[in-house]
Amino acid sequence: MGIVNTTTHASNNYSITVFTYQRRTSVVSHKPIKLIYIVGNGHSGSTLLDLALGSHSQIESGGEMFRFAEYFSPTSDRPARKRICTCGANVENCPYWQSVKQQLDPIHTQIDLDINTKNLTAFEKRNFNLISAMLKTSGKTMFCDSSKEFSRLRRFLKSKLFDVTVVHLVRDGRAVSFSIQKKAARKAGKPDSWKEYRYTYFQYLKDWKVRNTKIHRKLNSDPRYLCVRYEDFVSDPQAKLTEIINRSGLQFERQQLAFWEFSHHNLNGSSWRKQMKPDTPQPIQRDVSYLKNLTCGQWWMSNIFAFLTLQKYNYSLTKE
Repeated sequence: MGIVNTTTHASNNYSITVFTYQRRTSVVSHKPIKLIYIVGNGHSGSTLLDLALGSHSQIESGGEMFRFAEYFSPTSDRPARKRICTCGANVENCPYWQSVKQQLDPIHTQIDLDINTKNLTAFEKRNFNLISAMLKTSGKTMFCDSSKEFSRLRRFLKSKLFDVTVVHLVRDGRAVSFSIQKKAARKAGKPDSWKEYRYTYFQYLKDWKVRNTKIHRKLNSDPRYLCVRYEDFVSDPQAKLTEIINRSGLQFERQQLAFWEFSHHNLNGSSWRKQMKPDTPQPIQRDVSYLKNLTCGQWWMSNIFAFLTLQKYNYSLTKE
């Protein structure tokens, strides 16, 4: 068959054999990779949850993995100054990512890997090889992907190479939309004029309604599905982290609440992740700026517009 190279990697819970033939890769797995996949809207606290999960001794978190090609593909138009790992280094200079790249392709210095392909066979093999390399580099056995994209999750759920726990992270749609409203003002160079961007606010409140309704409708009956409210997570992080990882047979570790003390290598996500310092605690607490800043008119228009979805997830119509 002309097999050029055969490599076997082993860890505590599974082993894999990777066969390379004329740059085509196939994978034989003795046990599927345990995967925690965070799905939902952006600006919902997924970076915080991802870092807390990734601080467990057996869980490696990769951040928004669907952005992988933007950081590593030679054809990516993402500027070098924005290809920054959570550890603070450019991904080209990060020892962690260099180790991952070496395992994926020891010959070439760049990785041109489309891990979002719609072809299921190619999707599962490419993601399996990439995640296996990340687990081997970290010495961990379970992976967390906070891409939040439903289409990516759907392909993971169809694959036999992954044992998936779905975490549907939901945050108050008014908080999500307000966060995006402020971001739009900052991008326009008018951070103090965020009130001018109410159209953006309601545009994303609509997206919040549609996306969360779709996720719940499609996955609510799946035993792999778990809905977690951001507000409940920040109120009692130990309880929610325990609920998530117990599904995979792991126990909560106190160090997960001190996620800033560890070196992380997540891709993308909230920009504050790159500013963490081991000696500067990052308390897990709820961001309530939207309660203080949304006008009464905008608040009540939001309640009318998103009433059923707010009610579904038990969000109050009053500011509390």
